[in-house]
Amino acid sequence: MNSKLQKIAGGARRQSAWCVFAVGLTLAAPVQAAILTVTGTGDTIATDGACTLREAITLINSAGPASADCPNSGAAFGTSDEIRFNIPGAGVHTIAPASPLPTVTTRVLIDGYSQTGATQNNAAVGWNGTILIELNGGGAGAGADGLRLLANGIGSTVRGLAIVNFAASGIRLGDPVVNGSSSSNSVLGNFIGLRADGSSAGNGIHGVSLSALLGPGNNADGNFIGDGTAAGRNVISANGNCGVVINGHDSNTISGNYIGVDPSGDNGRGNDACGVWINQGADNGVYSNVISGNDGWGVLIGGNLAGANSVLENYIGVSASGLPMGNSSHGVLVAAPDNSIGDANDGNTIAYNGGRGVAISSVGPYSGNRIRANLIYSNGNLGIDLNLDGVTLNDLGDPDAGPNSLQNFPVLTSATTGGAIVGTLNSTASTSFRVEFFSSPSCDPSGYGEGQVYLGSNNFATDGSGNIAVNLAAGALTAGHAITATATNLTTNDTSEFSACITVAAAAAPEIQITGNATPIADGDVTPSLADYTDFGTTTMGTPVARTYTIANSGGATMTLGAGAVTLSGAGCGEFSVSVQPATTVAAAGSTTFTVQYLPTNVGTDTCTVNVNNDDADENPYNFVIQGTGNAPAGAAAAIPTLSPWGLGLLSLMLGLGAAIRARRRH
Repeated sequence: MNSKLQKIAGGARRQSAWCVFAVGLTLAAPVQAAILTVTGTGDTIATDGACTLREAITLINSAGPASADCPNSGAAFGTSDEIRFNIPGAGVHTIAPASPLPTVTTRVLIDGYSQTGATQNNAAVGWNGTILIELNGGGAGAGADGLRLLANGIGSTVRGLAIVNFAASGIRLGDPVVNGSSSSNSVLGNFIGLRADGSSAGNGIHGVSLSALLGPGNNADGNFIGDGTAAGRNVISANGNCGVVINGHDSNTISGNYIGVDPSGDNGRGNDACGVWINQGADNGVYSNVISGNDGWGVLIGGNLAGANSVLENYIGVSASGLPMGNSSHGVLVAAPDNSIGDANDGNTIAYNGGRGVAISSVGPYSGNRIRANLIYSNGNLGIDLNLDGVTLNDLGDPDAGPNSLQNFPVLTSATTGGAIVGTLNSTASTSFRVEFFSSPSCDPSGYGEGQVYLGSNNFATDGSGNIAVNLAAGALTAGHAITATATNLTTNDTSEFSACITVAAAAAPEIQITGNATPIADGDVTPSLADYTDFGTTTMGTPVARTYTIANSGGATMTLGAGAVTLSGAGCGEFSVSVQPATTVAAAGSTTFTVQYLPTNVGTDTCTVNVNNDDADENPYNFVIQGTGNAPAGAAAAIPTLSPWGLGLLSLMLGLGAAIRARRRH
């Protein structure tokens, strides 16, 4: 199992120092106060020889005094009281209230793990704990919650219970009709919507509802649903609406839970509408949960006040062991401003969902939603969709408005197996952007996105025209894989949709091209030309002419030429020589030169073939024909013709006759 999967399945999280400090305060061992022990599964408040859960809650709320059936085995009431369980007999003990249980109005620990034989989970993935106390609300009546906490901010803990079949929610933090707050509570290690054996039963509305009566001074803030540990993991599944709902409250943490799956984390037990719903709440954290298999959305954040919420390191649409288990609608739907879906080193895995991976609603418009470092793939629609209307094409200068300001995405132009990714971004002028790059085995059917592997990011600033070149040295990439990118405005935090895909080019190889006089010379050329220096022209005998040629490597890998790479062949090569050899290697996109000299020693045209050895797979050697023409020096004497023997005899006779005539004249 990879480390990230283990971290998510086990509930590891990254939170603010405040959040960690608050967990410590909530879970620190309290000063011992009253301890009441439930010894029967009944639902009475009577002297009948058994302490019932209803009776224990009533006595805790009233700060005693203890009864004969519910004796206090601790200290004084009212500091940090406990309700424990010690019901005789083996196996699961079911408590079936005939009406709603009393709202808990003081700080208390309700500890199902105190029942003999019950054990907390300690499996990093899945569940190996044992729950033996089950609250079954089938007879509790309309509107009944399993447990309702209204402890006015001093923090209660509920752990080790299975809570099923209540008409409303399994656990409600707050009260729908009574003023008061329900803050700093912890809900840990429970099955909510599943029976103690892990089978589905559900609650009528939500698994856990954070919903105090709205009004001044009332809140359900600073609560913890799960604490990021295996022991604190709740399984919240099979409920009639959502797994966890935060309704208008702030600074709560949902961490390390299984929401929509069974205790193993690998079988679907979906909540009917969504996994997590944050409605008009701010600064809430959804960390390191498995939120999969739900019949609607994985995570829904809605309302103009629902800002600064963080969804980090979750599996959304993926089982605890990484198997496909999509939510039937979108992985994450945001109809709110200024939230974070993933962050550097804290991205979510959002995959196999029936709708979009991440959708920013068209209602609003809602902007400032940062989508960072997530692994988004294999969803039924776009990986990221702004406006819920399919691909939103770029506009010059990015002036349009809408969800996330309809932020332009990058335009990628090339990607090589060596990891060089290159592209451009056009958006708001003189603005800084973070561009993130992703790869997937194949492109989304739309041709845009998604991003199964996060490759990294770089920051860039556009110029006064809104343009900037973008790039990433990503390390080795697989030929044929699809590369995409997103852009996030670092001023507004608006993130774009995924860019169009480009395909990683085939494995890098050298590619040779030779030019003369900046003009390409084709491999195998046999038509010398003055334009490309393959024709040296006419020159006087004994006067050298040099021509320099450039060898360029337009491929993606270093080209090897070796020592003495350029050779000459052919009958006329005696008049030519290689005066300067090229470098032995040429880097990708690099070049080198060599020089050939022509020194004619006779009048006439000479031809020769130039051969350039290299490791280009289909152009080795690279060759072409050159030629030059020698000319006699200006003013040179004409050559004396060669005479035949008959001509020589005639010449001798004429010379003798001339001598005789000159002798006679002297006499």
